[in-house]
Amino acid sequence: MFAVGFRRIVLTSLAVFVGQTWAFAADTAGIVERKADKIVGHSQQLDLNAGESAEISARITRPSTLPDNARVRVSIVAVHSQEASADARDVVLSKVLHALDGDFFTVFKSQTRGTYRIELTPEEGEITLFEGDRWRETGYVDELLATPRQVKWKDGQTTAVSISVRKIANTVSSDGSLFIEAEPNNSAAQAQPITLRDTADDYTLQIVGTSDDIEYFDNGEVGTGTGDDWLRLEFDGPEPRLLTACLTIPDQMVAARVRCYALPKDKAVVVAGEPLDVGAEYEDGKNSNERVHQQAEQHRIAINRNLKPGHVYFLRVEANTPGYGLELRVVKPAPFDDPQKAVRFGLYDHLGQVSSWLNNRPRGASVERRIRDTGNLLGTHCMSCHTQSGVWGPAIPFAQGYRTPNSHLFRNLTNICYQSLRPTNELVDAANNTSLAPLDIGDGPAGTRVAGHSVVSLERFMPPRKLQSKQHLRASNFILQTADPGGINAAGPGANVGKGVVFNYAGEILFEAWKKTGNPQFFRALEDKARKTLEVDPKYTDDMAHRVELLRRYFPKDYVAQVETVLKLEAEQGTAKPKVPSNTKPGGSVEDAKKLQERIDQQVASDIARLRAIQRPDGTWGFNPGVAEGDSWKVDGENKPEPSPTALALIAFQAAGFEADDPTVAKGVKGLLGLQHPSGYWKGQSQTGFVSTSYALHALSRLFPVEPPKYEAGDFATKSEESLPDTINRVRQAAIVDEPELLPILIKASSHESPLVRFWAMIGLGVRHADTGVNPLIAGLGDMAKPVREAAHWGLRQTLIDDRGWKAALEACQSKDDYVREAAARALIMRVDGVMPEMSVAWGDLTAAIVNGMNSDPHAAVRATAIRAAWNWWIWNPPVRKDINLAWIDLLQRPETNAIVENSIRYQSQALFIANGHKANSSGTHQYKELGELITQLEDKLKDLSKGEPLAAHRLARRLVGIGATYYNNSGGDGGPGQMGYVTKRASELFGEAAMDYFSQVELKPNHLTSTGPLRVGLEGSANVTFDDLQQRLIQYSLEGPEDLRPIAAASVSDPRSAQLVAVPERIEPLMQQVHRGAAEPARRPQLSEPILKMFATITWVIPDNLEQQREVFSYLMIKPDKLLDAAELKAVTDAGERGKLEGSQESNWYLAQKLGDAIGANPDLHRDSMIEYLPSDLSHPQIARFWLPSVEWLLTHKTTLPDVVQGKLPPIDPLEEVRTRAVRLFLDQLMETANADTRKTAVTLAQRTALRRNPEVLTALEAMLTFEKREDVVRNAKNVLSQNRDSFVKELTDAVKAEKPAIIDVGADGLVKDFVDDFAYFRDYVTPEMNRVLRGDQRSCFACHGVPGRVPPLDLNRPDDAGYLPVGKLLENYRKLQKRVDHNDVEKSFLLRKPLNVQTGQEEGHQGGRRYQPMDTGYLILRKWVLNQAKHREKLGG
Repeated sequence: MFAVGFRRIVLTSLAVFVGQTWAFAADTAGIVERKADKIVGHSQQLDLNAGESAEISARITRPSTLPDNARVRVSIVAVHSQEASADARDVVLSKVLHALDGDFFTVFKSQTRGTYRIELTPEEGEITLFEGDRWRETGYVDELLATPRQVKWKDGQTTAVSISVRKIANTVSSDGSLFIEAEPNNSAAQAQPITLRDTADDYTLQIVGTSDDIEYFDNGEVGTGTGDDWLRLEFDGPEPRLLTACLTIPDQMVAARVRCYALPKDKAVVVAGEPLDVGAEYEDGKNSNERVHQQAEQHRIAINRNLKPGHVYFLRVEANTPGYGLELRVVKPAPFDDPQKAVRFGLYDHLGQVSSWLNNRPRGASVERRIRDTGNLLGTHCMSCHTQSGVWGPAIPFAQGYRTPNSHLFRNLTNICYQSLRPTNELVDAANNTSLAPLDIGDGPAGTRVAGHSVVSLERFMPPRKLQSKQHLRASNFILQTADPGGINAAGPGANVGKGVVFNYAGEILFEAWKKTGNPQFFRALEDKARKTLEVDPKYTDDMAHRVELLRRYFPKDYVAQVETVLKLEAEQGTAKPKVPSNTKPGGSVEDAKKLQERIDQQVASDIARLRAIQRPDGTWGFNPGVAEGDSWKVDGENKPEPSPTALALIAFQAAGFEADDPTVAKGVKGLLGLQHPSGYWKGQSQTGFVSTSYALHALSRLFPVEPPKYEAGDFATKSEESLPDTINRVRQAAIVDEPELLPILIKASSHESPLVRFWAMIGLGVRHADTGVNPLIAGLGDMAKPVREAAHWGLRQTLIDDRGWKAALEACQSKDDYVREAAARALIMRVDGVMPEMSVAWGDLTAAIVNGMNSDPHAAVRATAIRAAWNWWIWNPPVRKDINLAWIDLLQRPETNAIVENSIRYQSQALFIANGHKANSSGTHQYKELGELITQLEDKLKDLSKGEPLAAHRLARRLVGIGATYYNNSGGDGGPGQMGYVTKRASELFGEAAMDYFSQVELKPNHLTSTGPLRVGLEGSANVTFDDLQQRLIQYSLEGPEDLRPIAAASVSDPRSAQLVAVPERIEPLMQQVHRGAAEPARRPQLSEPILKMFATITWVIPDNLEQQREVFSYLMIKPDKLLDAAELKAVTDAGERGKLEGSQESNWYLAQKLGDAIGANPDLHRDSMIEYLPSDLSHPQIARFWLPSVEWLLTHKTTLPDVVQGKLPPIDPLEEVRTRAVRLFLDQLMETANADTRKTAVTLAQRTALRRNPEVLTALEAMLTFEKREDVVRNAKNVLSQNRDSFVKELTDAVKAEKPAIIDVGADGLVKDFVDDFAYFRDYVTPEMNRVLRGDQRSCFACHGVPGRVPPLDLNRPDDAGYLPVGKLLENYRKLQKRVDHNDVEKSFLLRKPLNVQTGQEEGHQGGRRYQPMDTGYLILRKWVLNQAKHREKLGG
């Protein structure tokens, strides 16, 4: 896009420039155009001395007047001759402008005395700027819909342009604390020097930068190094220090990155004209959270690095935004003896790290291109159980008087926090955390309680803006209507552990709601949490600490008196039904209250005493809560110091009224300070330390509060002879502090002559969101410089969130200035609740502005931006949905002339259409019903257009296929961007019909089988669409389509249950011929045989009822291998060609034996009597044996009844006894030394299956095999199977039961009771394999989620190994955990029976993994038998 350093270029066509020379500052206007064979440009000349700088702006005056997809190039050229049109020139900087990025701003610094020219010319060359990889998109749709590489201007086409230049006297503030970033600095050799101080004291430097020399809207060069700003820091300090670099950008979700490199001083010498190799990225001192989490891309806005004297450090800043601030601190690392310093240090690091993690890590949250910006509802607002600590963690220290200079990060985190509470669809006046699936319940009970905790913590420090002001009430209503979860996921063990945190957070939310509203429902629910926390048997130290805090900080101190008030309120309400239903019933007398208060007092005293007793000698606490020893407590076993329980214990003491001088507290403070990591965070066993750090910040700030700083307007007044950097520094400091008295200073600065000052003024006006700031912000929307407009629309959005400035904002949407309308549209992109706070703007006026922008505005950037604003308002606010639905129907059928906007339509439509979930987290309940209405309306529209307007119908179908292909094959981690899931009513029909129309059009093209791009997009866009006709078309393409597309077609048959293979000879025979061709040509197997074999294993086979037809069909599936030659026999074949042919044939047969045998074994549709007929009596051929080996298990269980937990009945006569005997003999033969080694390995793995593991002959054969088998993995798997024979199994189980603490069942003199052993064996042999079974539909097992540590904390299970084995001790842990999911009072309401069916009510949170079974599925019946046996024999089983 532009050169790194100078680049010699020669104009490829004759250009004529019209321009002028100037001395200090000037604005010029002109036109660029094509005239016949000439392109006419506009230019302005600039003379600079060495070291002199200038602010340069260049723009297309009205981007809406550009020819379709046309571009203009802006260049800064070093002029060597006045005849520049004929000379070669040195291009210093260059950028392509277009309708969606119509201007350019930079600060340019000349290293030598010279003349430069700023040029604007039509760009007709090839541009690849908009290409490149798109994060998390592996499909082809972006290439099919690519922006044209080359756009020719037609003769006479013209557009107006302008240039503005203003010289800068200097770029460093008078005190040396602020530097203006200046181009060119695009490489290490060009790195801009930043002078560090020669002092041992801590200090801070500010870099004010711009990055508008890169593409703004759809930057395909992100991450490539193009446009990065390099800074050079020479460190000669007296001793090592810690460097922190923290980036501040207005946009909360666009990915950015800061990197660091280091060289010894003598290696960092720059030679003119040569690059400087800085080597690999320098990472010494980096925070442990600087890592990838649920995405591949590395981006980060805050880093820490160790500085060593005598070294030069290079910071590489990829801000990816027009204007930014970079704060550098050179400081002594932690730990500290001073608690207040520890808090300040920890606060700063915490905000930077959580912002980095949230914006640039989890679940694909950040995006590199504004064309899709925040992506979609789910991934981009995963502020859930541990990242919410970026808000609730700092909020309490802020309330205690602390402040931090990187406060802009906190403002963005605050917005994300409020946005993370999405209004529910069916629960009344509630909100649910948006981290995972779009359920009203789902994962919400955990995430919403943490989000609500964040909100109430935040609002202790700062009042909410109006459109965020009801989120606390919505979270409170959510708690009323949902059951408490069993725990909270907080990035793995080590933070937010135990049940106590659930009741503490819920109680806090309800306590504040009761104080705010006086609604007795909240008071009664708070009582309920108090009772529940009293019932908690502490599993962790944290449980006790959370309990004390709830009962002493968030429970009324005059509780009994308040009960009297509540009883009066309830009496006044009588039998009137409340608007919001509650799980907690009213009632409870004063006497009941007195008893509860007495229990509370006793429990708090006990917990405080216990916390004192279990404190470690170093002052810290571990997770171990200790056990009773007489009248005291002791800790047995390992109990390492941990920051979370240490901080929580201190929080509990402080809540209970103990101050810093209490001996236990003082000792604990010292211990906690010692656990602080060098860069400022606290982290033990947890994955991130975010929650641990927040607890530490709470504990220390509550014990050691400070007076907040006070600011006066005079401190920020203009000083005499103030330089530009001094002015920027003054306004920047005024902007980041929320002090109303400073508003006049910011308003004045908003009209300063320098865009760099105006940028910070707009930020400050957004921070205040005051009525008097509206007009300056509106003026900023049309600023000449994009950094100012970016800050202005951010500031206006913050003001609108406070329900101020709507009239001016909507008027700006009608401005004649393209840039004003574009920035106003960006200001409207917000996720707020306008319903409960009763927003002042009329819904019709708001939707009219958005809809007009979507479909009628002449400016492409407005159209693209308004589309994104539309779906965000649609999600949060039901009143706009009807009008936006109608606009969306118009949007998808209307022509669009701009290719970038066409892709915007695709991205933003996909974001709306997955509101009910994408392919990895779709929800069939609590749906957005209006989305179903939109889908139905689009289906009707497609049918209507097909009858009368076929071109419009094809356009609509093509767009729908493109939407379906977006994020192809991406599942989005736990909730990030993912491909469509089609759970919305009629969605599969709409997209299926669209795909069929699309294929019909593609297939009309004679070259569609050779130029396969369009066909590929159709196949990718058809994935997950359960539309029968389409599924059959996909099967056809997977078998007969172009070879390179067959795997894609096969993979798109994503719900095999909805696709059918009609098993008739004329269908199966050609398929098997293709399989055999693939087997014979290994290189072509992915195209020829693999798609068919995958389909055979998963698809629904429609098999004829006629036995003869079955036999004929199955005959094609059989293999007929030749005699297998051993190595000696092959070697004896002297003809090399013949020998190679034989070797290839044998390899092909092995392939068929393995792959085809596996497919038959995997698909239950093929497990029929007629298939058994093909089981040979002679199974001695190794390849035939391998073919039938995967079928042994089903042959042994075919037509058997569902097993009982307790065996005892005599089995009936088995008509298949001879077949089963043959199958067992086949299996045993594969365990012999003479068997093929690979087949033997497979057999040992299969031996873990229940039907085989229970067979004594198999166990005997495995014992014999161990005498000769040497492969470690095979031996290990065999021993695991053998360890489960009756004698070994009962012994291990007995030992495991004895080791349980506390003891659950007695082991008598005669050992374990038979009922327990039988029940546990059933659990091992049937329940665990069923939970480990990958379901055919979603290709996941129960252990895929529950077996991943920390992923589902309420039910964290031990996962079997790849062979299905779990040691008895681990099995027993799972057994006990699942027993707790059995409701002995009402077995049918047991979690273990209802979760797999995804039952959701206000009392139940449903199943995050969706429905696993139907009630009559065999797997479900296995679980059900085990659950019923628990209720039947509870005492014997220890349930």
